[in-house]
This record gives sequence, C-alpha cells and structure tokens, in this order.
Amino acid sequence: MSERLKINEAMTVGRSQPTEQELSALAAVRFGAVVDLRQATESNQALPPPASARRSRTAACATCTVPIRPRPPAGADQAAAAC
Repeated sequence: MSERLKINEAMTVGRSQPTEQELSALAAVRFGAVVDLRQATESNQALPPPASARRSRTAACATCTVPIRPRPPAGADQAAAAC
C-alpha cells in the first residue's frame, strides 16, 4: 500500500493491497480500520483476503470485508450468446 490517496483527515485509500508488513504498521500511523473489497477467492495475491483480515485484526485495526465482484462489460452477454 505504498501508494495512498488521502481523501480527508479521516480517510485514506490505498491504491494497492497492503503487504503483511504494511498492515502491521497501520496502527502506528493511526489507521483505525481496513476495508477489503476483494472476494475471498482472490488467493493469487501475496496476502489473500482471509489472511489480510487476520493480520489487520492483529495490528489492532478493525476489519471490514465487502467483496465486490466486477461487472462484465456492457454487451458481454450478447457477445457470449453469439458464439
């Protein structure tokens, strides 16, 4: 999560998934919560969602998982039906 976008004094958004070390450091920089938008099945990352949630809680941050599923591009259904 080396790239952060500060929304306001109370909210900062990470542009990438934090590493285990970054999650450990979040409490030290006064992060109060981590919101993970990935699906639990996204296990192809260094720190999959379930492990990330456990690590966040260990770092004394609240954790909220809100899995977002990407929406297929407009017209994808029609293209698949044509094949």
